[in-house]
Amino acid sequence: VAPLLEAGVGLVAITLGRAGAYVAFGGEGATRRQGGGAFAAAAAGWRPGECVRLPALPVAGEVNANGAGDAFVAGLLAALLWRGTDGEPLTLEQAARVALGSARQRIDPARRESPESVDALCGENVSQGV
Repeated sequence: VAPLLEAGVGLVAITLGRAGAYVAFGGEGATRRQGGGAFAAAAAGWRPGECVRLPALPVAGEVNANGAGDAFVAGLLAALLWRGTDGEPLTLEQAARVALGSARQRIDPARRESPESVDALCGENVSQGV
């Protein structure tokens, strides 16, 4: 991951299947190279070099992992655009939680019919793992 961040990549996200995900932020220089905009606004409160490693969220029943990575990326992109009730962007950890929640929504048949709110995902205790 370090070589990617040193080369100027703004955000690195690695899904780890049942082990969760790792997300790292490249820093202020990366947001400038990306041209500012939504990414710079989302990353305004993140620390250069900040990274989070979160376990997968618990699931119920049989899991079909098809599309989990795509759903994770979609959740992460949505989280970059999301603003909390205070108008502030999500923290890097909250963004990663939303991405994990999006992936879980895709792979866990028990959750497909009842989407979770961003607030619920940001506050969920993810220490339980799968």
